[in-house]
Amino acid sequence: MDGICGPNVQREILECDIHNHLMDWTIPELTFQVILRDEIRNTKEDSSPHHYYRQEVTIPPLQSAHITMTLGMQLPRDDQMMSHNRPIGAPIQHWGWQIVNAKGHHNQTYRLPTESPF
Repeated sequence: MDGICGPNVQREILECDIHNHLMDWTIPELTFQVILRDEIRNTKEDSSPHHYYRQEVTIPPLQSAHITMTLGMQLPRDDQMMSHNRPIGAPIQHWGWQIVNAKGHHNQTYRLPTESPF
């Protein structure tokens, strides 16, 4: 499993495109972890840097799916280094994401019988 995720303009929704690389498995559920960097967690409501989101999905073998997660919080703004009023490099994010769990169903596929070497 891999993919890309990015927030909406208000930074309260995470939009992801996730690809299932497993040939014979359909994925019906994913659990995402959104991690905030320590320096931006300054309120009691945000005392944990780890936020988990379980999503019901259907990702067939070797295909991708679009997933939308309402976070229930606002992701911090990215920082952009500037030089002479021009951006330098990629923005610096104060958060990250990863897939921490996936459930799957093995699909029965027809396989040619193999000949015994004996």
